[in-house]
Amino acid sequence: NLIGSSFNDLYEDIRQQVLSRLPELATLEQDERKARQYRYWLEAALPRKLVKDCVMPVIYGRKHQSMVEVIATHLRNQFDDFLIDGDRIFDLAQRLAHAISLSVKDLLPSAYDLPQWLRYMAQIQLNAGQKPHWLTPNGLRVESFATVHKKRQIKLNVCGRSVFVFGSEPTDEIDATRSVKTVAPDYVHSLDAAFCQRFVDHWSSSKLPLVTVHDCFG
Repeated sequence: NLIGSSFNDLYEDIRQQVLSRLPELATLEQDERKARQYRYWLEAALPRKLVKDCVMPVIYGRKHQSMVEVIATHLRNQFDDFLIDGDRIFDLAQRLAHAISLSVKDLLPSAYDLPQWLRYMAQIQLNAGQKPHWLTPNGLRVESFATVHKKRQIKLNVCGRSVFVFGSEPTDEIDATRSVKTVAPDYVHSLDAAFCQRFVDHWSSSKLPLVTVHDCFG
């Protein structure tokens, strides 16, 4: 909604794309059980919020299995049993997650490529002995990295009983694996922050009050 004159709702667009894809997926599916599970979502209410919960983290590198878990949790909150009309909740979640993934690729073809590319570039920087970094549109240099933590175990004597307390301390050593995993969400958040910075700077000329919460304005 940063450009154009009309309101856009990406999650509703994806929801509608899912609903239009489900009949095709049910028809092409040779396994009647799986076809019935696709049709279940045509008859059941598909909340926009559920679609948003599944889709929003895709840009961070969300895996298919985590999407399945979100949908399964949604169903468990509605039904006491692990079966719905004879179908397992897990199987119904698998069908919807597949339909959502295909719909995301239809409307956002590069959504799954961006986190992969960011991780690739972060690994190149790490191999060169640098911390993963980039410049925001405002020219701010952002470094995204995680450090290795040294685990500590402390033994305490409490009322004659031994109690162990576990903790960790950060070191100066870069944790390459964790750094690569966190670069995608950190990159997206830095763009949110850059837009917020520009908006606040623009709004300051109006002399009107402004309240911000993450990427929301009031």
